[in-house]
Amino acid sequence: KGTEKATLAMYCFWTGEKELGKLPGVVATEAGFMGGKEVVQVEYNPAVISYEKLLKSAEKSNCAGHVFTENAEQQQIAIEVVGKPSVSAKENYRTDKAPKYYLSRSHWKYLPMTELQAARANSLVGNGQLPTEVLSPRQLEVAHFIEKNPKKAWEDRIGQDFDKAWEEVYQQFLSLKHP
Repeated sequence: KGTEKATLAMYCFWTGEKELGKLPGVVATEAGFMGGKEVVQVEYNPAVISYEKLLKSAEKSNCAGHVFTENAEQQQIAIEVVGKPSVSAKENYRTDKAPKYYLSRSHWKYLPMTELQAARANSLVGNGQLPTEVLSPRQLEVAHFIEKNPKKAWEDRIGQDFDKAWEEVYQQFLSLKHP
């Protein structure tokens, strides 16, 4: 797959998802809990953003109050960036039951997205912007239809398998658009 994971604790994981999800190289974010703290588990491409750069960017956004490391290499880098008292080994992780907070509070939650699209769209919506730049023309057409037809029985699609969810939503869209 070519990606790695980083787990960062902060005062609010919704803010963490919003801030970290916009970084180039971040391909997925997930809010959760570890060691009694709110964390964001970040999947990133180290060919695009190094672990050190990810931590420094997170620290600038107040999203690296504590770093849970996966291995000795991450531990050494994290100690250099945030200091030894703010670093420990990864513990049991538990996912938050309200993923992609900013998307979940908008009509965009009904639109199937890949993990990368969801991370970016959640960040954009959380920053008061439309996520149109990360969506395909067909997704935008369906999203526009969903927005104009809020009383239809749309299902929350956050975190669902993209291919399966897209097939279901697109069929629903076609049947409603051309009854």
